[in-house]
Amino acid sequence: MINEDDFKAMIHDEAAEKFSSKWEMLPSDGDIRQAYQAVMNTSEFKHFKELMIEENEKVITRNVLHSLEGVRQIIKRAGEE
Repeated sequence: MINEDDFKAMIHDEAAEKFSSKWEMLPSDGDIRQAYQAVMNTSEFKHFKELMIEENEKVITRNVLHSLEGVRQIIKRAGEE
């Protein structure tokens, strides 16, 4: 069985990966890549990253809870039959 801290860490890791796959992919053009890396090194981008990861965590958590509610309903219906 997984404990709460491990579960939260898994959600955080998934949220961070989701952010990275969308926002941290560097363009192939050298000039664009250099400019984008400069933007990524700003405090504003770091703040944006933190906020987006938090939002991703909320979405992932909602999806998990929704799935668990669906499982609970299936089990409840199976017990009623």
